[in-house]
Amino acid sequence: MEFSWSELVTEVAGLFMSGSSAADISSRLAGSILVASGSVVRIETDSTMNSPFIQLKMPRIEVPFKDKFLIGDFLALNFTELDDDMVRDIGVGDPLSFKTRIIESNGPFPGVEVSEFEDEPEILIMLGTRESEIA
Repeated sequence: MEFSWSELVTEVAGLFMSGSSAADISSRLAGSILVASGSVVRIETDSTMNSPFIQLKMPRIEVPFKDKFLIGDFLALNFTELDDDMVRDIGVGDPLSFKTRIIESNGPFPGVEVSEFEDEPEILIMLGTRESEIA
């Protein structure tokens, strides 16, 4: 399946609201492709990291749920390879179009997680990615 950012956040929210666990959501969406764009927050090409990545501020999507909101507004793109030459002309705050795949898991953690704290009005949607490509 291929999703836009709003379609993916809405899909995750719908599955969560219907009672699906993070593991079930991750299994269902694993391998799905996300084609979108966001604003660069951080670029990490350091080879000591497990996986090079680019953190993005994404368009904020809010989905009402009971007395809270499910929120999607952040994404870390994980790359198989990302070196300084590939990101030479990209800086913090720049828009970045990309294509990536949703992972099923990262070790013991599901690839799609929903983080909820009882006293917070927002429920955060977190997505694990792989095979990211700059468009």
